[in-house]
Amino acid sequence: MKKTKVILVLLLFIFLQFIVWGKPIQKSFACRLELKDGRIFQTLILGTDWKEITPKKAETPKTVTGSLEILNHKIVGDNLAIEIITEENSSLSTTIYNLLGEKISLERFSVSKGNGTLFIPLKGLPIGVYICEISNNKTKKVFKFLKF
Repeated sequence: MKKTKVILVLLLFIFLQFIVWGKPIQKSFACRLELKDGRIFQTLILGTDWKEITPKKAETPKTVTGSLEILNHKIVGDNLAIEIITEENSSLSTTIYNLLGEKISLERFSVSKGNGTLFIPLKGLPIGVYICEISNNKTKKVFKFLKF
């Protein structure tokens, strides 16, 4: 009985669209099913002003002068060694996070144009997976590493 009521309401709504506007309005109703406390609830949404949510396309990154590139990273003793290339003299900040997103360490470096290696101390960090974020005022790079 409930299904027939829903179908009748939908058909009436579509018929009224033809009478009032002369053509059906696209995407003007929706049906949503929800599961709450082990029971299924059906919701009928009527209207003409709701929006369709579509994912945005990923934009291609633009080349920025003064960019930062990471060539390699590895654990050397109690340090994380990161080989980088910069296009200009700048100051870098490196932040290490654990997998819960908690900030573990923050280091700042002054680097000159060209290739170089940063050494970030990891002494006292337990074994695990970490996330390293390196940024200057124009570019940000993020990578994961494993301390064992």
